[in-house]
Amino acid sequence: DGKTWNFIQLSSATSLADNETILQKINWKIIDLQEHQQPRIDFFKLVVSESEKVDELIALLQRHKSERIIVFCSHREACERIYDHLYDARISTAIYHGGLKQSERERAYIKFNHQSERILVCTDLAARGLDLPQVDMVIHYQTALDEASQTHRNGRTGRNGKHGNVV
Repeated sequence: DGKTWNFIQLSSATSLADNETILQKINWKIIDLQEHQQPRIDFFKLVVSESEKVDELIALLQRHKSERIIVFCSHREACERIYDHLYDARISTAIYHGGLKQSERERAYIKFNHQSERILVCTDLAARGLDLPQVDMVIHYQTALDEASQTHRNGRTGRNGKHGNVV
């Protein structure tokens, strides 16, 4: 008939609330991967004093030298501070937070995604929306400010039938 049809594919890792605006008018096809693949995540609690926190993080990262790890902080200042400590300990790390220029965030994303860096220190900005390969471990250096962010952080590991750890 000579007509050209253009389709846009949208996806979301979370379902929409019933009161969402215009997006409710779209005829969504829901694919629930969790029906078929439950996340395989082990959770660990490590209790340390505030004065030992950085040293314990460094020790943990050194014990897991071959693993891909995301270290979540609640604030960009904490990311910068942790990044500096890891640099001083000669632990190669990428950093990702909203205070960086877009080009710096893209560079960190590419380094982690292409595995030239195995550790990503970041804020909740990296908890959603980034397409990251399998992450072996998520470390909550600081807990998330809300439950939804904590859940999205945890969801960065144990994906696609692979095993993951959360500390």
